[in-house]
Formats: sequence, structure tokens, C-alpha cells
Amino acid sequence: MQLFNYLPVALLAYATGIAAAPDHDSGDHSSATDGDSADFTPAVNCRNDICYSAVVPEATASSDSGPIWFQIYAPTKFAWVALGTGSTMSDANMFIIYQDGDGNVTLSHRQASGHTMPQVPANSPVTTTLLPGTGVSDGFMVANFRCDNCTTWKSGESLDFSSAGTPMIGAWQEGDPLDSTDVEARIGKHTGSPRIFSLDLSSAIKATAGNPFVDDFAVPEEANDGGSEDADAEDDSAGDGADGESAGVGRSSLVSGGVAAAAMMMGFSLLM
Repeated sequence: MQLFNYLPVALLAYATGIAAAPDHDSGDHSSATDGDSADFTPAVNCRNDICYSAVVPEATASSDSGPIWFQIYAPTKFAWVALGTGSTMSDANMFIIYQDGDGNVTLSHRQASGHTMPQVPANSPVTTTLLPGTGVSDGFMVANFRCDNCTTWKSGESLDFSSAGTPMIGAWQEGDPLDSTDVEARIGKHTGSPRIFSLDLSSAIKATAGNPFVDDFAVPEEANDGGSEDADAEDDSAGDGADGESAGVGRSSLVSGGVAAAAMMMGFSLLM
């Protein structure tokens, strides 16, 4: 009879152990940020505090032509950080940011032919405009910008505003700041492998005009959840997520099982 008096203690300890088990973060975040107070949700991809975001005006999405808003957010330990449209560097529209040496950033639109240093294209229809919120602060550089005539690029590819997986490419180089306002400043080779990822542009459509990267969207929510992996690792979130989930389950089982076993032993010892 006394045994049944102590069984609830063991069961309670078991449940508490499960609830207290730590979650496991896979380290890669590709999502749309929470936009409860807005009519849109930016498409965001973050890893190791390097974040790429995009918002599409409703008029652009419906006509496949018009401006797009982008944000590049990255630590200042990088000499430069780039965002490219498509899945390869060759002929893509590339947007490269680096510090200008005066508390702001330089935004340079370039194109590359294969694995060569991207160059500012001659007579390109693409125009970019830096928006409020751009600058360097607290160890991070951020570029909020509007891009016109960049829905298609030299290779003939185009952005798909109805797709949940529009391909993008990211690259960066660790090192000292360039401290240059020259849009044609020479940049070194990217560190490690580029990041191949996708953005859900279909969920990032904004009905109203204006800079979207203000207030709740000034800093990507996912930026503070960046993983511990090296910044030169390729984007393999599916694999990381699977491994992380397995590790998390194993750790939860050990914690909850250990607490339950201890509680059961306590119950039996009190019977003796």
C-alpha cells in the first residue's frame, strides 16, 4: 500500500524532467519573421549572425517588374558581405557591402563571370538606393536598400514571387574593414564556400509603399539565434536540423530518465 503512495512522486519527477529538458538549436534559420502588426512578413535567412532579408511590393509581385527591398546584416569582423540572386555567382546580380570608414556602409552592385572578382557592370539598368537604418553600430553593419530593375539578370533567370524557394547566394570575407566609399574598390576572395539558400518571396509581399526595415523589422529577429558553426560552412539546414533533433531527444531522455529513476529509488528506499 505504501508503494502506491510514492508512485505519484516518481511520475511527477518524470514529467518535470521532460519539461525541463533543454531544446537543441540547429544553428540555421530560414524563415519569415513575425509580422502580427504589419501587412507583410520579410523573407529572412540567417546563419552565424549574417542575415539576408527581402520584401516585395505587391505591385512588383503582380507585374513581375518593379522595385524590391533588401537588407544585408552582418558583423563588422567581415571585410565585405554579399548577396546574389540565383544559385551561382556567374552573371548574377550581386550586392556587396563594406564599411566606408565614416560610420556608414558602401553598397556596390556588381556582376561576375565565373570565379573572378565581381565588377561594376557598364550600362546596367539596375539601380540601388540606400534607405534609412543603414549604417554601422554595435559591431554590426547593415544595408537597407531598394533595388530597381533587378527582377531579372544577365543569365536570363528571374526572381519568382510565387515561389516558396527562390534561390539566392551569399558570400563574405573575414578581415579588416575596407573603409572605402569607392563602389569599385578591390575585394579579396570570399572566405570558405558561398552559402546557397532560398527565400520564400511568396510570403514577403507588402501591400503598402515605404521602407519595410524599420521598427520590428529593423534587426532580423533570427540574428540573435545564429548557430555556432563556422561562417564558411555551406547552408545545409536540413541535415543540421535532423542531427540536432536527434541530439535533443537523446539529451531529454537522459535527463527525464535519470530523474524518474532517482525518484523511484527514493520511493522504494522509504518502504524498507
